[in-house]
Amino acid sequence: MGCIRCGNCCRYLVFTVNTDYNTARKLLNEDIVSFGVERIHSEDELRYFTIRGVTITKTDGLEYLTLENKNKDKNKFEIVKRGEYRLIFYTVCPLLKDNLCSIWDTRPDVCDYKKIKMQFWRPPGCQD
Repeated sequence: MGCIRCGNCCRYLVFTVNTDYNTARKLLNEDIVSFGVERIHSEDELRYFTIRGVTITKTDGLEYLTLENKNKDKNKFEIVKRGEYRLIFYTVCPLLKDNLCSIWDTRPDVCDYKKIKMQFWRPPGCQD
């Protein structure tokens, strides 16, 4: 079944972190969330993060992703396995208009489940 363009996936930013349980939970309540990742993001991924308001800085071989956490009460948390947790931040994409993507035909590949390369999370009820 194809995407019904409900916009739910455009309302969240999802990151999988490898840390202890308490640290992962604490990140969901920080005003400014920042963490390092050991990978180089593609141009498409960088475009996605820029659109979504995530700042990326590079230091000592790590890329640091930083975002403003404005909607702490709407964030979600999932346990993937011990030591691996999914942080789900409620951060509505600024290009979402009337529940639809305003750049659907030119959206980053990261937003297209058929082209996605990053680990992804599907919101409950997603039919794509």
